[in-house]
Amino acid sequence: GALRVHVHHGAGAVEKRANRDTEALRMADVVLTTYEALRSEVPWKHSERFLLRVHWWRVVLDESQNAPKPQQVGGHKSALGAMNNALAGLSRCHSWLMSGTPVNNVVDDLLGQLMFLGVEPYSTRGAEGDAFWEREVSSRWRLRDADALEVVLDLLGCVMMRHSKVQKAGGEAIVKLPPRAEEVVKVRLQDPSERVVYGELERFARQQLLRGGGGAAAGQTRELQLAATHPSCINLELLAER
Repeated sequence: GALRVHVHHGAGAVEKRANRDTEALRMADVVLTTYEALRSEVPWKHSERFLLRVHWWRVVLDESQNAPKPQQVGGHKSALGAMNNALAGLSRCHSWLMSGTPVNNVVDDLLGQLMFLGVEPYSTRGAEGDAFWEREVSSRWRLRDADALEVVLDLLGCVMMRHSKVQKAGGEAIVKLPPRAEEVVKVRLQDPSERVVYGELERFARQQLLRGGGGAAAGQTRELQLAATHPSCINLELLAER
């Protein structure tokens, strides 16, 4: 039959006090929720929790790069954030990750995901661990040790299944996408102040590209999001200082 899907939006203070039962979660075949809804349960009492009170057969993290690495990478006292605690607190039999970009900027972006999967010895942490990741991967990567790349590739070859749009199964593409269509829509800025803001954003983007290439320009994403909300959200003085 059809899968029973439940969308869990999180619980407010009233629902917590009411200690609503987790039956809706337990009866569903698939439960959809957000990282924020999960993180918000960390400080709650066990009886008030929802996601962290259920034992799951399988937990799948979509956009798994959102599984944060320890806030401090290095040494034996790495501090784990609330999200790490939430992910670690999910009682489960199986752990899966899904991502098109498992690494954002640095190889350490993999660490939080490996900790969720429980891949040893890479995810060994804490006072009783030997900080394998820092010793064999992170520190050697910073020194541009070529062997560090081999360690990472060997690891990913064991835990990752990669699919591409050109991949085929039974002679047919596994994903059939319609032809891409591009349309440029020009927007006339009515207020002169908007032109000033977007001009400063363009200057900032060009400056970032000239300084460090495409990677450095990623820092402007925040400013573009603010501008899309409303030009008044952009602080031009702070932008000029960067």
